[in-house]
Amino acid sequence: MLDYDSNGRLVGIDIDNAANKVELQKLILSKLPGKIETDAA
Repeated sequence: MLDYDSNGRLVGIDIDNAANKVELQKLILSKLPGKIETDAA
């Protein structure tokens, strides 16, 4: 699921059940504007 702000800019990405689909020990994001936040919970 992609979340956009009122100007149409991408502000969030949600991958349902991501831990069941991919190994999340290391996630590399590149060429994305803005601040990248992580939650290791």
